[in-house]
Amino acid sequence: MKKLFSWVTAVVLAASATQAAPPPLTGLVVDARTGAPVAGANLRIGPQQVATDTLGAFHLPRPDGTADLLEVTHVAYHEYRKRLGRDTGIDLLIRLEPRPVPLAETVVTAGRAVDGETPIAFSELSGEQLRARQGVQETPLLLTELPNVYAYADAGNGVGYSYLKIRGFDQKRIGVMVNGIPQNDPEDHQVYWVDLPDLLASVESLQVQRGVSHSLYGVGAFGGTVNLVTSARAERQGLRVTAGTGSFGTRRLSVAMDSGPADSTYAVHARFSRLVSDGYRRRSGVEQWAYFLGFEKRGARTNTRVNLYGGPELTHAAWDAVREDLLAVDRRTNPTSAGYDNTIDDFHQPHYELIHTWRPAPGWSVGNTLFVVQGEGYYEMLRQGRRLRDFGLPEIATPDPTLFGTDSLAYYETIGDSLLRRDAEGRYRLTKTDLVRQNWVEKRQVGWIGRIEKAHYRGRLTLGGEVSDYNGRHWGKVLWAAGLSGASSPEHTYYTYRSDQTTAALYLNELLAVTDRLRLMGEIQVQRKEYRLAHRPVGGFVGDERNAYTVRHTFVNPRVGAIWSASPGLELFTSLALAQREPADSDYYDTWESADDLGADPLFARSDTVRTAGRIERIEWRDPLVKPEQLLDAELGLGFRRGPHALRLNAYWMDLRHEIIAYGQVDDEGVPVRGNADRTVHRGLEASASLALLPSLEVTASGALSQNYYADYAYHTWNEEGEVVVLDYGGHTIPLFPGRLGSVRLTYRLGEASVEAQLQHAGLQQLDDSDDPARSIPGHTVLNLGLRTGLQRLGIPGMSAEVSLRNAADARYSTSGYYDPWEGARYLYPAAGRNYYLGITAAW
Repeated sequence: MKKLFSWVTAVVLAASATQAAPPPLTGLVVDARTGAPVAGANLRIGPQQVATDTLGAFHLPRPDGTADLLEVTHVAYHEYRKRLGRDTGIDLLIRLEPRPVPLAETVVTAGRAVDGETPIAFSELSGEQLRARQGVQETPLLLTELPNVYAYADAGNGVGYSYLKIRGFDQKRIGVMVNGIPQNDPEDHQVYWVDLPDLLASVESLQVQRGVSHSLYGVGAFGGTVNLVTSARAERQGLRVTAGTGSFGTRRLSVAMDSGPADSTYAVHARFSRLVSDGYRRRSGVEQWAYFLGFEKRGARTNTRVNLYGGPELTHAAWDAVREDLLAVDRRTNPTSAGYDNTIDDFHQPHYELIHTWRPAPGWSVGNTLFVVQGEGYYEMLRQGRRLRDFGLPEIATPDPTLFGTDSLAYYETIGDSLLRRDAEGRYRLTKTDLVRQNWVEKRQVGWIGRIEKAHYRGRLTLGGEVSDYNGRHWGKVLWAAGLSGASSPEHTYYTYRSDQTTAALYLNELLAVTDRLRLMGEIQVQRKEYRLAHRPVGGFVGDERNAYTVRHTFVNPRVGAIWSASPGLELFTSLALAQREPADSDYYDTWESADDLGADPLFARSDTVRTAGRIERIEWRDPLVKPEQLLDAELGLGFRRGPHALRLNAYWMDLRHEIIAYGQVDDEGVPVRGNADRTVHRGLEASASLALLPSLEVTASGALSQNYYADYAYHTWNEEGEVVVLDYGGHTIPLFPGRLGSVRLTYRLGEASVEAQLQHAGLQQLDDSDDPARSIPGHTVLNLGLRTGLQRLGIPGMSAEVSLRNAADARYSTSGYYDPWEGARYLYPAAGRNYYLGITAAW
């Protein structure tokens, strides 16, 4: 009986197993030649089908019945078919054979955040979108329609020096990369967009990642990362010429050539551009020459890119804000160059890039980037009433005052603290004078960025690093000094110093698909930085006026994140990241002075006197008073997409220790200096959406509400008796970022024409830490209009025209500034009124 029962049971179980559905299929789809994961491959068995994710992974349920044919298709690969057994299940490895496709099918994704994969808030603009709206504006001005991004330009009309802010953080705390290569200056952490002229004309896509970025997708930054990718690829051979003109003497000419794919292997892109504008403010014009040469070679296992780009610029300075009473009389005034028309910035910074990717085996990818950045230039300004000894010039004594001229003599005897005075022998002695000086810099940065990726089942492991060496030589010379002509030759070097920085970084990043819906990302990054500065014995910088110091920092930055696909088209993400940032070179000197000011002591707690043969050679400084900044960033967000409709929402809380601000602490003698606030907070809500209301009508919008405030900050200042007093500014708003930002763009398309209307709003900005409404800039709303159309209907194939009208309602507003407590006045940067740009493009 027992044997009979066992036999019957076995038959029943076998029959049940025969009728049960076969196990689901899981595994990876890879390139048969390179082993690289294939994303977006379509797998189908009968009515069931799925697509592989960015790691090439898939999970495909098998239907009941007899369907056992697996079909795999992808635009870049030959079709794959396989008959499956009913016991075939997990850990399949499917190798697809590539087929020739144009180079344009390949999309550069290195350094990019990806939907469904990366737990970070980001926005993206294509190269075509950027070029359609560019005109002659610098890159930051084109990003203000993205959530929580604010920008302005000195000249008032978007040309010349421009500045980018994200989430209340200035440009020093925003990472900028071109093809994965950092663009922030190693010394002052700034990004000089004016030295990247017309780069958008060769950009394939631009992505802004907000918050602390993972090393895999950007440099260590606080506010966010801007990642630009250039490309030498084009679908066809062609020549493109763009010419335009606009308000304030604005003109642009760009000529670009594309070789098209040659044998699906080689591609070349070359461009030359010329941009000229007088600027909205007087004497704020800019002249830019720009070039870009890109070469790309694609092989079965390798991809090689070589880029050379840059261009000299000559900018008439408009760095200074305008006192509000003067602005009310003349909105185009420019005090920076008042009294001297040749107040200019002249600089050229070419970039050289070699980017190589190698796929040695299935699932492996090795990337290496070599880059060199070289720059040289100067800015020239008039300085009034300056001490001769500060510029290494001797005081001039002469018994004949007519050498200075009657007008000059009267001027010197009546101004200020008697610049020209008589000595005991009745001679006139010149101790201060007006002079013209140039500040020069010559810099070179050489670096390597490497990355090894290994795709494994349901995940990808990345090991990467960076090594770079920076050398900067700074010097200044006097070109002319009033009253010295005929007495001596004033053109000479009055200071020279070197600043060098060495950087090394290493990170390990893991992306893991725990389930079909849940992905985790974890990373650990280690950075080592060394910064050195040393004066050369030139001019007055000798003995104890000659400074030198070396500062070293080691940072360990962990980051974790998760993204969950709640349903088709709906994703939720969260992340937690720690980031640290060293002070910039200017943070190591007094608030109002820097390394080129004689007598300015670096902000260090201790010093050692270095002597040679009993004489003071220099002062070595150590223990900097200004501390590195430390940020903890917590993010929570969601993304939804269905057809042409998309929505992104996210909230963030950024807790920052030791944020570097003016007057953050006092030195050992109680004198206010530049330093750190104990704790600050940047928090807010961000949103973006795109809707297709009609087949021809599209709406895109973004908005942000943020609070950027001091959580723990004691402000040190002087009272009327000259005593240092402490004011508690805890809870006060951090200046110079709007708490409300919004943008709405409507685009209507009719045939080959499109019409756009955009409203942009920026809320109130505080000009200082007081939270006093009288010390703020009111919010503003600006209307921009645009029309673009092809000219095919006029019988002109390959040609198009565009016209844009910025600030169409002619709003009078200011973009930034500061408050001067000594004068009790606001100083503001004015924006241009109504202005236009007209462009014509011809393509062959």
